[in-house]
Amino acid sequence: MKKRSITNLVIIIVFCFTSQYPQLVWSSDTDHQSESELKWLLEQMKEREKTLTSLAANFMQTKKTRLLREPLQSKGQIYYDSTGKMLFKVTSPSSVLVLIKNGLILTYYPDLSRAEERYFGSNIIRRYFGIGMSIDELREQYKIELVSKTPGNGYRLKLTPVTETIAKRIDTIEIEIKPIQWLPEYIFFKEKGGDSTAIHLQFTSINKPLPENIFTITIPKDQREEL
Repeated sequence: MKKRSITNLVIIIVFCFTSQYPQLVWSSDTDHQSESELKWLLEQMKEREKTLTSLAANFMQTKKTRLLREPLQSKGQIYYDSTGKMLFKVTSPSSVLVLIKNGLILTYYPDLSRAEERYFGSNIIRRYFGIGMSIDELREQYKIELVSKTPGNGYRLKLTPVTETIAKRIDTIEIEIKPIQWLPEYIFFKEKGGDSTAIHLQFTSINKPLPENIFTITIPKDQREEL
């Protein structure tokens, strides 16, 4: 799995599991009922975020790029704890672990016996991924639209970056959410260059104890590389 693909996966999923509810933007033909529905939808998502303490999910990612004829596929598991810890465990096509904990992002490639460690500071989740930020802080970065309802009483949201830093890489992010649990089950990420990433999530645990020591990775010192 390419390093850039891993980075995209981390950013997209952390974004969608946090309280990032940006500026609301209405299409010219959107009526008052649609506006009220979107506001109600965001309120439900925010309430879920308030009560979310942990989760585990299986994911499947499909990345399409102009450089390759066939799409790249990967799968694995995600573990999240509201105290600021996340683990992305890629199991196919090759093993990769990405751990966010204590201000660090640790990326470990077991098959290559190599690990990369980058320190971002104590507020890494807030500063880089938006957890805990207010709506006022985030509305300068994204706008959001309720695009449509999906089968099974789900909703599709479209997020468009408005800041130059984000917009130069990301074109749009689309998210499908079902009212059963108010968490993203499908995420579609389109880059400016035309590449795209689709992620399907299947939740296996919500607000239940996670496996013991799931956020602990033991790596020999000679395999660590500080960036």
